[in-house]
Amino acid sequence: MNIHAPVTQIPSHVPPDLVRTFPLTLGSLTSSDPYKRMIHDIHRCYPPVFWVPDVYPGGTPAWVVRRFSDLRAIYADDVHFSVKGFAPFAMFIGDSWDLVPAGADAPTHDQYRALLNPLFTPVALKKLETKVAEVAQHLIDGFKNKGAADFREVFAVPFPVSIVLDLLDLPQERMAEFMLWEHMLLHDMNIENIKQATRNVVGLFREVMKERRANPGDDLVSFALNAKIGDRGLTDDEVIGFCFNLFIGGLDTVTTNLCWQYRYLAEHPEQQAKLRANPALIPDAIQEMLRYYSPASTFRTVIKEIEMGGVTFKVGDKVMVCTTLGSNDPEQFENPEEVRFDRRATSLAFGSGIHHCLGHHLARRELTVAMQKLLAELPPFRLDPQAEILTDLGGVIQPRSVPLIWG
Repeated sequence: MNIHAPVTQIPSHVPPDLVRTFPLTLGSLTSSDPYKRMIHDIHRCYPPVFWVPDVYPGGTPAWVVRRFSDLRAIYADDVHFSVKGFAPFAMFIGDSWDLVPAGADAPTHDQYRALLNPLFTPVALKKLETKVAEVAQHLIDGFKNKGAADFREVFAVPFPVSIVLDLLDLPQERMAEFMLWEHMLLHDMNIENIKQATRNVVGLFREVMKERRANPGDDLVSFALNAKIGDRGLTDDEVIGFCFNLFIGGLDTVTTNLCWQYRYLAEHPEQQAKLRANPALIPDAIQEMLRYYSPASTFRTVIKEIEMGGVTFKVGDKVMVCTTLGSNDPEQFENPEEVRFDRRATSLAFGSGIHHCLGHHLARRELTVAMQKLLAELPPFRLDPQAEILTDLGGVIQPRSVPLIWG
């Protein structure tokens, strides 16, 4: 692993020996499984904090922090670190909205969470149980007798995306178009493509907002248009930020975790057999695979100078918050490269503290229903040994295909 980047045009407060290349950069692609070696090599070969010239969206620099304890401290610290602009989509197109609630600092963040948390509690989501199970069963019925399928295409994408589109009351027939935009936003290094996808999503929701003002429903867009914080309604920018946040979170996160979990079970028949024999292990197995395959990275901006890992972060510096590294930190997890269904460890898969993922209850419900039904309906499956699997690295680490065979 060539870890030393060229030492050119770096700020004076960045020690030259901490300048590194970093494989998990937006737009990068690999034909190997990054979780088998790449992630663990970073922990073995890199310092706790290092500086990468091109890791922030747009190919600009940021600090990368790899230890679980440091990352959890950053999640909890709104004094030294700001989440504003952590996903700079609005900035790219000259807009002023932020993701809601993910792009807000305290105390505004707390007001948003107080408004939105009741929508995503287990009790509130109970009404979706039948819908989630029906969608999963319908999709499985469509491919279970074929003996082979790209699991990503036939299940991992349409299953969670269909549910989110229903929550937003967006047309299911545009799913492929929306997923193309999602890929451009989260996996494409080309800034012009990111800008175009951002304009597409914002334009979509501005049209939807206009329509829902005239014809409100029980969907989440209508909720946001009629919601109040204290005695005020949400601004148009806040509604856009809320919808955009749901779009990029709901159309990618669960899909990614489904892809990795079924690739793992396909490659480890003994673990697959264990879950088939004892379905009661499924919740713990999902928890452990969420740890091992934590896929997402976001960013913070330093707003007050602070030292971490022997390094001084200056005001304005960008800092990468990489759940992939934190959830596989050997200082936090014994033998993190092993998937142990009985580990029951707390990871960074859904963030931490006040910035814990708003939709984590829905994501866990979807992942659990999927595994219960797929293991009950499909015979033992394995990866197609003839297929090459390409994986997008960067903001969300996701395989482009999961070619399964069975029977």
